[in-house]
Amino acid sequence: MKIPKTYSLALPRMGMSMVFLWFGFQQLKHANEWIGFIPQIILKYSPINATSIIHFNGAFEVVFALALFFGICTRLSALLLGLHLAHITSTLGFNSISVRDFGVVMGSLFVVLYGPDELCIDRIISSPEELQEKNLFKDHPLQEQYPNHNVNIGPKPWNGT
Repeated sequence: MKIPKTYSLALPRMGMSMVFLWFGFQQLKHANEWIGFIPQIILKYSPINATSIIHFNGAFEVVFALALFFGICTRLSALLLGLHLAHITSTLGFNSISVRDFGVVMGSLFVVLYGPDELCIDRIISSPEELQEKNLFKDHPLQEQYPNHNVNIGPKPWNGT
């Protein structure tokens, strides 16, 4: 059985969302274990206690990771999670954790630039005209050269051959 390449574009989106879901649920379940990751300046000046900051962060990650997994507001979810993780990565300094996080940030950037794939709810509820209208690269010279591929909405649907 051949699986069309179109559906493989969902794998990075879903994989990244599972990473964010795992970390988000861990923060909600074991908040005290994550307090050490909060920068001291935030703890010093924040009117919110450390456990609440971790719970808020965990909830943020879970909500937007679920949206990313199902493809609801795909670009916005990937952008917010990517920026969030980029900020976290920049505070960690250069180490093995920040290098891994940088890879996830780049994956988020891929999803932001590509947009909704074939398995996203965004694709199901949007008409082809709406998707074409959202195309960031519609004026790009290669679009005329490759009419079967739209950078924003992906290749035309698989015809089963």
